[in-house]
Amino acid sequence: MTVLPSMRARFWVLLSGVVLCFCAILVRLWWLHVWDAPRRREEALQARHVYREFEASRGLVVDARGVVLATTREAWDVGVDAHVLSDKDRARAGEVASALGIGRAVVEEAFEKRFRAPELPGGKPRPVSWVRIGEDVGDAVAAKIRALGIRAVYCARRFVRDYPRGQLAAHLVGYLNRENVPMTGVERAADWFLSGHRGSLLSRRDGRRLEMPHLRLRQIDPEHGSRVELTVDSFVQEICEREAENARAEFSPLSVSIIVSEARTGRLLGLANWPTFDLRAFGRAPDAARRNRAVADFYEPGSVFKIVPVCMALNEGVVTPDDVFDCARAEVPYRGRKVSLPNDTHHLGVASVRDIVRESSNRGAALLALRVAEARGEQVFYDYARAFGFGQPTGISVAGAESAGVLHPPGSWDRLTLTRMPMGHSIAATPLQVHYAMGVVASGGRLFAPQLVRRIVSGSGDAVLVEFPDALERGRPVSPQVARTVALMLRDVCRRGGTASAADIPGYDVAGKTGTTQKYDPVTKRPVRDRHVATFSGFFPVENPFLVITVVVDEPRRGGVGYGGLVAAPVFRRLAKGIIERLRIPPVSPVAVR
Repeated sequence: MTVLPSMRARFWVLLSGVVLCFCAILVRLWWLHVWDAPRRREEALQARHVYREFEASRGLVVDARGVVLATTREAWDVGVDAHVLSDKDRARAGEVASALGIGRAVVEEAFEKRFRAPELPGGKPRPVSWVRIGEDVGDAVAAKIRALGIRAVYCARRFVRDYPRGQLAAHLVGYLNRENVPMTGVERAADWFLSGHRGSLLSRRDGRRLEMPHLRLRQIDPEHGSRVELTVDSFVQEICEREAENARAEFSPLSVSIIVSEARTGRLLGLANWPTFDLRAFGRAPDAARRNRAVADFYEPGSVFKIVPVCMALNEGVVTPDDVFDCARAEVPYRGRKVSLPNDTHHLGVASVRDIVRESSNRGAALLALRVAEARGEQVFYDYARAFGFGQPTGISVAGAESAGVLHPPGSWDRLTLTRMPMGHSIAATPLQVHYAMGVVASGGRLFAPQLVRRIVSGSGDAVLVEFPDALERGRPVSPQVARTVALMLRDVCRRGGTASAADIPGYDVAGKTGTTQKYDPVTKRPVRDRHVATFSGFFPVENPFLVITVVVDEPRRGGVGYGGLVAAPVFRRLAKGIIERLRIPPVSPVAVR
């Protein structure tokens, strides 16, 4: 039989096609089994591996009495994957809504949400595998959802930061934002200890994608966060916040800051600011309420700063407490020129150093600084101010925007700085700096660093990881003898006839200093008649100081000058009496108390 040419051609074409197909298959097999085999083998092994992470619980923050200020609780989010939801389960939307305590329409809408709208015009919708229908539900609600047995509706566990005491010590404790990032306070400063370490699991699974526990390669349990124990006493903190609120109600100020610490150690027992906020609702609080004003805001401290030139003059040995100065003079000679002295609210005339402190004489403080500058140089005054903690951060463990204040070196001083800075002008300080400067006198000449964290304990509680000493000393600006001498002078300030008699507490021998600063208009650069900052910083008892307390009231409204002795000193007195009663501090002179 004769084969037609066309049939022969089709035969060879078909044969060539079959050969090419087999060659392609052989090339592909060679590619998969030889050339690409290592990568494919690695992918196969990875597909068989199971890797999971286990979240660690954040550690506790507690006060000195063990009261929990920040904790972590377990919460559940409930969601649905509409892609795997059967029609039978879709009809059970009412049961899910009842378990969650929400409207059925909300659940039905989530049950139908399979795709997310495109981000760009003309784009394709993206599939959605998780639609949240319940957030932060408790264990009981999560158990009800699981009991329904709806495969597409499931619970995802997460840890939620909680603050059981609300606004108590809010500016010290700090908070975590919505992304669980620590923002301020101890939460941020001690984050490394509090956050703990996540656990992980590396294992293998079979062909049905089920884990094979006997083939686990690595398992690391989560290490929960450590417990941070503060020096803050909740009793004292509550009193501080209560008195800050009372000062707000009485004087309608811009802000109030109150600080309480131990005189012999520098440990913070309480720090309160008004305005404040609730840690459980930090997102609704304005920025002004979240700012820790005692640490971040600075102002001219006024007459409270006079303890620096007084201590300096006595410590340098250029004066004695009984030396007298003519405080009636408006000008005095200084290194071949005349310098003007600041005004006083009432002229003292010739007065001793004791009288200058008791009456808070501006001219007297300036004369003391001039006496030291003539004998030792102007740099000495600057060095003493630095030694008392001004012009530098205190180092408090709140990891926020702590201000260093303003303290210019002598090279930048003008003709008035040397006579104005002794009265607390031409310098700016935070309430915390003022507080610890007063602590130098109360502690016998030692400058302490603010101690907020007492110790850090492991999450299991069986090991102390870090324990801080009883006192964190930063320096000794003056001798104990000078500190005691000035303390006795400050005691007269709080007695009858002194500028802070409203701070006196019978039987407890209070010492302290007032400060009244007139604020300046930022536009005109001129002082404003009815805008002041009132300060009182003091300690008790004088013979053996136990507590140092500072009160700063910014722009009190009382129909006149907001003197520290009339505004801040009474707040100090009420605050101190409340702490005395709560901590049961015995009086020095029981007869005087009666």
